[in-house]
Amino acid sequence: MRIAIFLFFLILCWFLFFHRLADRDLWSSHEARAGMDAQTMLDDGAWGLPRLFRGEPELQKPPLYYWLVASIAALRGGTVDAWAVRLPAAGAAVLCVLGLIAFGRARGRVVAGVTAAVVLMSALHFTWLARIGRIDMPLTLTVGIAIGSVYLSRTSCNAARATI
Repeated sequence: MRIAIFLFFLILCWFLFFHRLADRDLWSSHEARAGMDAQTMLDDGAWGLPRLFRGEPELQKPPLYYWLVASIAALRGGTVDAWAVRLPAAGAAVLCVLGLIAFGRARGRVVAGVTAAVVLMSALHFTWLARIGRIDMPLTLTVGIAIGSVYLSRTSCNAARATI
């Protein structure tokens, strides 16, 4: 039964977050900037601090998202495209959904975790953010992991579970 639920959510996530992900060009300023910063990293070989094409350091956002985009582009031939820019957000959305299910299971409330995952997936803004190249979805994932880990460590009597 667990595998069936897991597969069902993976298939649903694919349709919501990945289907036709790169069918349109980059059109928002956030996507364009992520693509520009990642391509600059690939062209210059300097992966430390992202830089704009003019050479100025990019200090608006943390560099993790740009590193993810550049890594995906490097694996796909070295050119940043819509797929490379949007894949980190879509992947983070899948992990958010699966994380809610895992959190519910860790609390002994599988039905609550599955219900929370369905509600999250049906939220229009969440699905929209999962399909565009912005830092919001990976940030949501990392904050959710941090809060969930603190909660589980504080409420668990089991020492092994408290180290999550």
